[in-house]
Amino acid sequence: MNGQIDFDCHEFFDNTNLAILEISLPEDEDNKRRYEWLLISKETLSVKRMELKTRDSSSWVQERFFDLGFLKYDSTSGVFIEAAAKE
Repeated sequence: MNGQIDFDCHEFFDNTNLAILEISLPEDEDNKRRYEWLLISKETLSVKRMELKTRDSSSWVQERFFDLGFLKYDSTSGVFIEAAAKE
């Protein structure tokens, strides 16, 4: 195994601190693609999988609610609000 994973990127959001990607991985044994959202810290280069809790959309804006925060975006920009750390 070479450590490489083939995936398609469907959404990409980027600022000075973070990058957020929605990717899909190759089909599994049920012939279904698996979709994942990833949160990448540019400071630490850590990658965290975000669990999608729910989603909403209109003709203008998309909203995604994750275990790690909330993402709201349209065709030109987006805002990500990180969830408060649990103690």
